Amino acid sequence: MPALRRHVLLSLKDYRRDLHEAVAAYAATAGWQVEYCGAQFRRGWCGDGVITDHPTPEDLERLADPDGTPLVVRNHLQGPRIRHVHGDVAAIARLAVEHFRERGYGHLIAADALPWIEDPAVAFIAAARADGLTTDLLHWGDAVTWDDHGQAMAHLVPWLQRQPKSCGLFVPSLWALGLVVRACQEARIRIPDEVAVLVNNDDPVQCEGFTPTISSIDGQIRRFGWVMAERLDALMAGKPVDPAPVLIGPDRIISRQSTDMLAVPHGPTAQALAYLRRHLGEPIGVADLAAAAGVSVTTLEERFRRHFGVLPLAMLVRERLTLAQHLLATTDLGLAAIAGRTGYGSASALLAAFTRHLGETPGAWRRRHTRPVAPVRTDAPPNLPG
Repeated sequence: MPALRRHVLLSLKDYRRDLHEAVAAYAATAGWQVEYCGAQFRRGWCGDGVITDHPTPEDLERLADPDGTPLVVRNHLQGPRIRHVHGDVAAIARLAVEHFRERGYGHLIAADALPWIEDPAVAFIAAARADGLTTDLLHWGDAVTWDDHGQAMAHLVPWLQRQPKSCGLFVPSLWALGLVVRACQEARIRIPDEVAVLVNNDDPVQCEGFTPTISSIDGQIRRFGWVMAERLDALMAGKPVDPAPVLIGPDRIISRQSTDMLAVPHGPTAQALAYLRRHLGEPIGVADLAAAAGVSVTTLEERFRRHFGVLPLAMLVRERLTLAQHLLATTDLGLAAIAGRTGYGSASALLAAFTRHLGETPGAWRRRHTRPVAPVRTDAPPNLPG
């Protein structure tokens, strides 16, 4: 007699298709039946477990057995049968600051409606200050006005106008992105000419729907779904599950037009960086960059360290590996072909560099960035801000 299928409720206030797909892929391997119910739990629902993002105590009361049903959540709701998966805000902040530093930005700012318990904006500002950069932080709302458009514009527009031109702006959530871009437009501040914009979490529909397109931090949401399903599986099986939250770190920056700008004066440093990007597919070295800029290697290294916080060789490696990641994620090219386009002489050289600097092989990285093929309910809603 076949084993009974487990019934799992999936409820998302901020619908993310990547998360849904990852849960569906895990469910296909575990033999679950996943029931998607939108933002609110079904009243009187009974089953084996719940995966949800931002539940409230009132949501739990809608369950037939609120005390006995295991849940895995993304927020900080507490309970004996609740386990948590959170974003690693410190790692997100470090990656965002590094992205701006690589482009020469010395003044970094962040804006969101409200502070979070573990706030990416606060972590971003702290990381920037630790690097000796100047900063500014805005939370424009309160418990009543946080989603008020007029309130947001009234605070964001003058705040943006007070910032020095050529700064980097970190937006901690996709929900706030539209408001921040709108405020830049109303303040007549050009992206990326006067402010470079980077948002936490990637949604191509949203990020590529703006003009200019918006750079984003990628790699979290799909892993959120899989890890949440893993934790729920263990809870439903009666296994001990550590109550400490699992932290999901970022994977990479998807660089689009909103950060496609260098905050460095025209001159040798900009010339060297432009040469580097034009010749990524060639076997160039630091001496070639220095020659293109008309300065010594020592002078170029000092200027790169001052403007970008890294040496020219480290910048060259980062740009090559970023291009390799892009080709792995968006093409079917083999490793040898990608090596030829990224300045590595062979597939083995690219494999060694990729593994040494990124901690996994190109093949493993590509597999993690291939969408799950498990079916997803066709009645799920379209992407919403979040």
